Amino acid sequence: MRRLYPPLKLLSALLLGSSFPLASASDVLIPGTDFHATGSIPCATATGQPMTSCPFGVRREGSGSARVTVFLPDGATRLIRFEQGRATGIEGSTSGTPFSTDREGDLTRIRAGDERFEIPDAVVSGG
Repeated sequence: MRRLYPPLKLLSALLLGSSFPLASASDVLIPGTDFHATGSIPCATATGQPMTSCPFGVRREGSGSARVTVFLPDGATRLIRFEQGRATGIEGSTSGTPFSTDREGDLTRIRAGDERFEIPDAVVSGG
């Protein structure tokens, strides 16, 4: 069964304003979640679709490595991997489709198939 909304724990963290804590070896998980930070990022799920806002949760692993889970409007999720601050792959129904990234300032733009995501450096590194 597909979830139509992000988990209640993530929504609670979003409403409490728990986004972008400083990254460090002691980066603490948000209580009741598997994430160091939560918030929302611009996303689109179809070609030509305007960007909308998608909730995310990030688990930082240090040295610019992180796993960003994006919750799509239809209830699906995407796991975007970062290594040394660079997006290196995506997991979910777009796995195996062409994956590309580009940078603009402190923003990583990701395209996987018809889906697009914009992730600020602060999500990955904290701060």
